[in-house]
Amino acid sequence: MTMADQTVSNPYADAWQHYWDAGWRGVLPLPYRAKTWPPDGFTGHGGVDPSYADCMTWADSGPRNLALRVPPDVIGLDVDAYADKPGEQTLSKLVAEYGPLPATWLSTSRGDGISGIRLYRVPAGTTLPTKLPGIELIQRHHRYVTAWPSVHPEGRVYQWVDEATGEIGCEVPPYERIPDLPAEWITGLAIEAAHQEKADLTGEQAAGIFAGFPTGEPCGHITTAAGKAASRGDRHDVYNETVLAVCRHARNGCPGGQETLLRLRAMFIAEVTGDRSRTASEAQAEWMRNLTGALALVAEQPQGAECAEDWSMYDIPVALEVPEPEQAAESEQPTEADPMQSAIRRKAAELMIVEEARALLARRKAHEAPPLGGEQLTSFLAQPDEVIAYRVDRLWTTNGRVLLAAAAKAGKTTMMTNLLGCLADGGAFLNTFDTQPVDPGRSIVYLNLEVSGNQMRRWLRRAGIRNTDAVHVVNLRGQLSALTLASEDGRTRVSGWLRDLGAQVVILDPLAPLLASLGLDENSNTDIATFFAWWSEALFDAGVADDIVCHHAGHYAGRSRGASRLMDEPDALWTITRDQAVDEDDDDIYAGHEPRFFKATGRDVEQPEQPLTFDPDTGLLELGSGNRKAMRAEAMRRQAHQRVLARIDEGATSTRDIIKNNGNEKQNAMALEELVLEGILRRQDLGPGRPTLYQRALGVATVATVAKESLETVATGGVASLYIGDTPSDTPASPGQKCRSCGDTLEHAATVYCPECAHRRTQGEDL
Repeated sequence: MTMADQTVSNPYADAWQHYWDAGWRGVLPLPYRAKTWPPDGFTGHGGVDPSYADCMTWADSGPRNLALRVPPDVIGLDVDAYADKPGEQTLSKLVAEYGPLPATWLSTSRGDGISGIRLYRVPAGTTLPTKLPGIELIQRHHRYVTAWPSVHPEGRVYQWVDEATGEIGCEVPPYERIPDLPAEWITGLAIEAAHQEKADLTGEQAAGIFAGFPTGEPCGHITTAAGKAASRGDRHDVYNETVLAVCRHARNGCPGGQETLLRLRAMFIAEVTGDRSRTASEAQAEWMRNLTGALALVAEQPQGAECAEDWSMYDIPVALEVPEPEQAAESEQPTEADPMQSAIRRKAAELMIVEEARALLARRKAHEAPPLGGEQLTSFLAQPDEVIAYRVDRLWTTNGRVLLAAAAKAGKTTMMTNLLGCLADGGAFLNTFDTQPVDPGRSIVYLNLEVSGNQMRRWLRRAGIRNTDAVHVVNLRGQLSALTLASEDGRTRVSGWLRDLGAQVVILDPLAPLLASLGLDENSNTDIATFFAWWSEALFDAGVADDIVCHHAGHYAGRSRGASRLMDEPDALWTITRDQAVDEDDDDIYAGHEPRFFKATGRDVEQPEQPLTFDPDTGLLELGSGNRKAMRAEAMRRQAHQRVLARIDEGATSTRDIIKNNGNEKQNAMALEELVLEGILRRQDLGPGRPTLYQRALGVATVATVAKESLETVATGGVASLYIGDTPSDTPASPGQKCRSCGDTLEHAATVYCPECAHRRTQGEDL
């Protein structure tokens, strides 16, 4: 159908079927010759598309305009280029930066060739900024498209323009033929949104503008603007427009702006919490975003001195009150002849409400389900890859949660003090991973639930943090009742406290005491889910970007203790483990100096297990090299060295006496050979049929010294050389002074292999 064929006596009745046949499902009615408001329940985040029967009913209910609620994969670019609106300039700027737009269909009631709503397809679920200077982005959750053959309040008829052909009054655009918005534009609009966010008002600036609004009885301008709040439609959109209108008049000098905004706030919270669509904290946060955005838009507007017109003569009532249930006077109560029938009717009404509520809930759940769309691989691969940002490089993504699971006394709190320094000052965490410090004016809040205040003070003083003002230490051992997370009011209190501290990162160390104080069981998946729901709500309302929760490891050192749900909550899991290994005689191979290991896994996080070294003077941890298997092998090798040297110091000289009845014979035999290669022992071959004798080389350290050095080597993750070239000159020379493997001349006594061959042999090569 073309514009020439149209009638406008009832736009919705005349055209809804054409849109339905073209693939559009969100075909909604509007009041005739008006741009607002569609029926409740069909717009906003919770709205659903109407059924065919809904459309038929609306078509039969009198003259109405027609609007399209776009599908999840379609947006509308609404450009306003009339009067003093800068839509054309903004559009030209975007085209210059991100490239030309494909030809599409334009819905407009103006003939300037620029103003109107252009339709484009985007990946389902794409969320873009709603406002740019002179341009608004129509999205499924935000607004709708007023379309042909609707009649503008000024009498103009909306029409479709086909940009590909230039045809005005073309047919309804087919949903399947809407062109794709270029990927460069999707990325670019996100950049524009980021720029806008950076330009948003601070809380202090917004409060200053609000405080400057004139007080007193609301004038007619204010009252008329506020009356929009009683309109039907999506509550978010209604209040967005209402609050902005009130702010503009108040900025112009109209009295009553402050009082009216406070009343609107109460109305909004009452409405959106009354239907349980939002919690009180969610409603409060949404309201503040709405108000701050409106104040930002009027910030550049000159401050008016007084109301531009005296409205008092019009006797406009100020009836902006928080809605409350009305109760008729006793004298007005109808009499009921049959009390039983009255009770039946009341019960029937209650049941009808329940059924309606169930139906509404079902529709919302169906709407919230992810779309079953998909796309061709060509367009999928054409989209730019998301740039992954990290709070700690390769370990902790921004806007993410970390769970640190550590064995008892493994260095959990030490690692957190190290992390505090990097978050405050910058630098490399574990001397390896670059760290993004908190923003200027923001802070790290460290909730210490385990260590005494005195102990924590000593550890943090040793850490040498420079930017101490950026760290807030909260010692809560024995005072966990202060973290009131179990109630909505309590969470609001906690989030307000964190917000006052400027918290950007929060560290909770450890989790178990807090769970106990809240009456939650760490072994219950339900309780863990409950805690993190409370915790996340408090942090979100406080504007906290990142958090880390510390917990003790279970019997299996590679995971946290407690319910499996703990492993599902974090974006990254860090673990600190100790290697408590024993030999065949159940002796600790590390002699009480067990090495610590660090590992990280998660979304865009993959750090293999590596040892940690610790500097007791600075309290700093460092990520070492090697792995658990190599360090165990090195520890057992060093242990065998000590056994062999101890036997020689006890007077044993023959191979048999040294390696027998003293631990693993195979390891002892290898150790004996290595000690000769290292120049620590010298070997005397007495000839065929006679035992080979061993004794210490002159000037070599005692077994106690060697044992100490060996333990230090293992503890730091190092591997000492098996060849030592500094041996006393008076020791006998090796037989023939030639390397047993390659035949090179040996420079040192008491050796049988050159340095290169000795190294190869210790690495397991067959010489």
